[in-house]
Parts: sequence; structure tokens; C-alpha cells
Amino acid sequence: MDNIVIEAAGKKIELAKPDGLAALDLVGILGDKSENKVYLGMLYPLIYVAKIDGVKVNRPSSLNEARALFARLDGCMPAIVDAMPELDAPLDVKAAKKSPGTARSEKS
Repeated sequence: MDNIVIEAAGKKIELAKPDGLAALDLVGILGDKSENKVYLGMLYPLIYVAKIDGVKVNRPSSLNEARALFARLDGCMPAIVDAMPELDAPLDVKAAKKSPGTARSEKS
């Protein structure tokens, strides 16, 4: 597993980088609520949760499932958010711009 978060009460949350459709699926199940950036931002970390205490967590497929998972992880959300950047390989934009052979490489 890519990353493990252990909350104060000992709950072990295993995280994994979501596949490319995970965010799209989350927006789909949220419907009109996805237009609320705060609401979407609060539920977005759910797509990184792979296991809770060693038990596989299925990606929510309805708003009620997303809310239930959020409730289970209530005290863990800040730690999950903190771990998310480690799971996403960030693109070094400056390096990409300077790299020869890229469409936008800068010439010295």
C-alpha cells in the first residue's frame, strides 16, 4: 500500500492514488452538490481511501455512501488530506519547461 494514516484512536487508514476516473465518478454521484466547491473539497479525499483497519473500502457509488464513508473517517480527514500530495506524483513544471524536446521548452 502506498500510504497509511493512523488516527489518534488507532484507526488505520490505508490510502492509494485513485485511478483517473475516480474524481469524475465522485462528481457524478454528487450531482448538483458538486458545484459547491467546499462540499466537493470535503468529500474529494474519500477517493484516496483504500482500506480501513485492513478491510477494503469500495469507492462510494451514491451520495449516501459518500456521506457514510465521510462519517466513518470524520477525525481522519485532515491526516488524509496531508497524505494526498505524497500519493500524487507532482509534475515539476519548471523542469518540464526547461527540458529539451518539450513543446514549451525555454531557450537560454
